[in-house]
Amino acid sequence: MIVISDSSSLILLTKSELLMPLTKKIKLTIPNQVYTEVVEEGLKKNFTDAIKIRELAGEGKILVKSVGKKREFPITLGKGEKEALELFYQEKADKIIVDDKKALNVCIHNSAYCIDGSISKKNNRQKSSPKIIRNAEQRRALFK
Repeated sequence: MIVISDSSSLILLTKSELLMPLTKKIKLTIPNQVYTEVVEEGLKKNFTDAIKIRELAGEGKILVKSVGKKREFPITLGKGEKEALELFYQEKADKIIVDDKKALNVCIHNSAYCIDGSISKKNNRQKSSPKIIRNAEQRRALFK
């Protein structure tokens, strides 16, 4: 399963100690801009999450990829969110983890399926409303 992440979601996963177990289950991929925002800028400020993410990228547990074709989105997004969305479509990824409301709206507008800030492509043509994961049991199910 290919999963793309934006900057703030990657930081939150690291701080909550969920990033390592997640990388054991999925192929986590981030765009260059997210790496720059999280790791390069974070190392300048001695952020421990930047060190952990750099280590995981160095071990190949987090893939860092370039975005080829740039897309136009109907709203203004931050550089990291924009590249994460572009990479999601470029790689035909299964899910994207974003917590930015504008980025979530772009995903919903493009018929993506929402799970607690995680967007996955629909496997069928039926429209479904977003499903929000609200308790620990449902969150653990995401790692199965």
